[in-house]
Amino acid sequence: EVRHIFASGLFSSAVSSGTSADMLLQIIPAFAAVARTSLARIQVFHLEQLAILVGIIKQHVRNHMPDIFSLITDLWDNASLHLPLVSLIEALGKALDAEFRPFLPEILPLLLKVFDGELNEKTMSTQIKVFDAFLTFGTNIEEYLQLVIPIIVRTYERPDASISLRKRAIQIIDGLSRKVNFSDHASRVIHPLVRVLSNAELRSTVMETLCSLVIQMGSDFAVFVPTVNKVRAVQTPAVCTSTSESFRVSSVIEYRTQGTRT
Repeated sequence: EVRHIFASGLFSSAVSSGTSADMLLQIIPAFAAVARTSLARIQVFHLEQLAILVGIIKQHVRNHMPDIFSLITDLWDNASLHLPLVSLIEALGKALDAEFRPFLPEILPLLLKVFDGELNEKTMSTQIKVFDAFLTFGTNIEEYLQLVIPIIVRTYERPDASISLRKRAIQIIDGLSRKVNFSDHASRVIHPLVRVLSNAELRSTVMETLCSLVIQMGSDFAVFVPTVNKVRAVQTPAVCTSTSESFRVSSVIEYRTQGTRT
């Protein structure tokens, strides 16, 4: 349609010509208007382009946040748009960093709903993208861990989920452990991790994540050592490779828990 061609041409021309952030900001209302009313196939395209635009103008997008969030909430009922919408949300979180915090109470409930219902290839792809968004939120998400952790844990324990989805859920715990404090949620995270150690395809990812939690928690991790060692006794020893050298998890545990006491 004409509006689609016009908006697409406007975006391509602006980006290729190195247009300033102020000029690019003027494109957002046009993209939002077209994305709101186009056919679903074209909506996907415009949402993808809008995410690219946000990545270019970065924090300058702040003045258009009400319009963009209105667009997201208006389109959310269309499940076929969830993946590009989550990609747009991820781009906004990355662009605004700490300034994204006020928008989380509105956006998190939408993201968490993606994990309701049956799994299929499309929903699992969207869920992986939601996990990527969680990581992008960084420290902003810390006060909402009580809502996010159950979703992550349920996913990596879910036997009917794909290995790639389960592995990504575990990796998000690893990634978030470098940004937020898991001390108040350690038991809710670690015991389920230990339970999935029996899965050979997930084992190395689990051990990497346990190593990261050891590094964060120090001596506070000591209470979980007997549980981890009991399971490891019947598993092939896994190796931590998150640093330049490889450490067996038992060595990391011993070093961190004893070293913190001295």
